[in-house]
Amino acid sequence: MAPPQVLLSDYLQSLRDILHEQNDNFASQAAKIRWINRGLLMRDIVTKYNRVLKSVAVTIGVDNYTFTTLGDANIFDVIGVYVLYGNLRLLLEPFSFSMLNVKVRQYQPLFQSCPAGWARYGPNTIYIAPAPSQAFTMEFDCAKYSTPLALLTDADTLPYPYTEPVPYYAAYLFKLNERQNDEAQDFLDSFWMACAVATGERTGALRNAYAGDRRFA
Repeated sequence: MAPPQVLLSDYLQSLRDILHEQNDNFASQAAKIRWINRGLLMRDIVTKYNRVLKSVAVTIGVDNYTFTTLGDANIFDVIGVYVLYGNLRLLLEPFSFSMLNVKVRQYQPLFQSCPAGWARYGPNTIYIAPAPSQAFTMEFDCAKYSTPLALLTDADTLPYPYTEPVPYYAAYLFKLNERQNDEAQDFLDSFWMACAVATGERTGALRNAYAGDRRFA
């Protein structure tokens, strides 16, 4: 059986239930929808389970790419980068930008070859090195924001249990708006617990599957 899909109408009912606010006496439905959408964004940031794999043909000699270049304006983070080399899919080594310059990107003009490392730079740019010597196809494993829910029949991109944190964050914002800070903190704690339950028991992700490879040590 597939995990249940959660609609905006379901989120509104959950929020009204936990707030004991069935008739929208203290906040309008429109305000509640805004808070639910902010809860979606915060859930996405914390869990990074709203993922997309973008396949891009890189440009020869160009070593930096913005998230816009990857073709999705909702991308906010890159988790892993792969290069398709012949019949192989190779994982690029993750570095800080400083270490990428020290270890792989030290030549000027840029040395061109098959990319082997990558680094984040600023809020929405990544660098790969060496600069590509061919128009390699590369895959970018990305975390993205959910599309805001507008209609009551709009569904969350993620299934249960990743839907559990959202109404708690919306309730936290409601209580902040009411200047009820103690209750707001209770709902924020519930949000973090729901995120931990949703993600804590999942299969772990390897930051670097080639931990024994010391080429760039």
